[in-house]
Amino acid sequence: MPYFYKNIVIVVGILLPYFVFAYRNRFNNATLTLSRAVGAVIIGWAYMLVSTLLITDIDLKLAKTEQEIQLVSSGDGAKHAAALLVGWFPPLLLVIVYWVVHKIIAAVRPSNG
Repeated sequence: MPYFYKNIVIVVGILLPYFVFAYRNRFNNATLTLSRAVGAVIIGWAYMLVSTLLITDIDLKLAKTEQEIQLVSSGDGAKHAAALLVGWFPPLLLVIVYWVVHKIIAAVRPSNG
């Protein structure tokens, strides 16, 4: 069922790895950058796990008819299993994109040295 809150969950899922990894990161310390990248992937993965459970719970509370309840609760848990098993991949992809964008911006920007 399409609800506006799902768009907010998606936007937060996209921005959360950015704020953990790239926001105020100078990218001059490889160890710090790597630890921030790992932290962003772990936090993004945990957020994906929690958001699948949260969306299911909210959809069940918003369902008005028996058919809507059946639509939400039907299935064998594939959404939750997918979030558990491969939920780390979208945050990893976002971290890679944020790193590449930083490298492109750093290459284009003139140095002040």
